[in-house]
Amino acid sequence: FCDDKKTLSNTSFERMQKMEYLCNKYKISADINLSDKSLKNPTYKMPDFYIKIIDAGNILYMTDCSYSECYEKTNSSKFANGIKQIVQFVNKTQGPYLIHCAIGTDRTGIVCAVIAAMCGATIREIEEDYCSSINMGILEYRGPGAVRYSLNKLLNIPFTKNIAEIPDLQNLVCSYFINEGYLSKQEIDEF
Repeated sequence: FCDDKKTLSNTSFERMQKMEYLCNKYKISADINLSDKSLKNPTYKMPDFYIKIIDAGNILYMTDCSYSECYEKTNSSKFANGIKQIVQFVNKTQGPYLIHCAIGTDRTGIVCAVIAAMCGATIREIEEDYCSSINMGILEYRGPGAVRYSLNKLLNIPFTKNIAEIPDLQNLVCSYFINEGYLSKQEIDEF
């Protein structure tokens, strides 16, 4: 993904290589870019799979998906509209999908946590997935507290309450988006 190791930190170069390998392995055909910029960068050589995604127009740029929105403001209309855009994009675009931000852990992890909850994953599965981002070589530990904080904030659950004890997280998250008018039941069912 990048020809010049000197232009990126050592971990960035390794992460880009790993990402390219995994995208080719899983035949990624659509991109959900949570970063506030395009991947079109003069220091990157676009891999073939990504050129195909660009040519097919299978990219969703989430320009309003800031770090702050994903952690501190998951109960904001901006965040909810971002999830709405993702659901609608997935419903009309053939996958598999690459979902990423600049580093691929923070915004990506929280957005994927909400998506996973909507798809029926348990809080334990979501936390394990979030914490596994360390395997992508960022050399920073990501703990489950961020996921719990963001989901509690999204669902307006007091931070003193353990979200792991809440039955049917899927229904709770989906109901939030339906009841607040961001998504229809049909859109969620198709998702």
